[in-house]
Amino acid sequence: MAGVTSETGLTTFEQNTDFFAYTVPDGGSLDVLLTFLNVNGDIDFALRDADGNSLLTGATSSDNESGTWSNNTGADVEVTLEVFIWAFNAATCSSYDIDVTVNQPVP
Repeated sequence: MAGVTSETGLTTFEQNTDFFAYTVPDGGSLDVLLTFLNVNGDIDFALRDADGNSLLTGATSSDNESGTWSNNTGADVEVTLEVFIWAFNAATCSSYDIDVTVNQPVP
């Protein structure tokens, strides 16, 4: 998937991770923004490659999570974004909005 993904009103549940798949071109990058209220449930994310290696995480204890991963591997990379409730949070579900941008390489 290339370009921008924006979705509102999503909900993630305890022990039920949401998954999103993207292709990040060589020399490109991926920007992640999750918007939510931490008081309703602490949402975190992990960006992983096809082998399950962690490329980027968002794991603060405040509202919202964001981050950018730059692909400097020399090849396009298939990645999976996992969105989940922090395991030690009292909430069993939480609502969030997501904005993901896959940026093409800058010439």
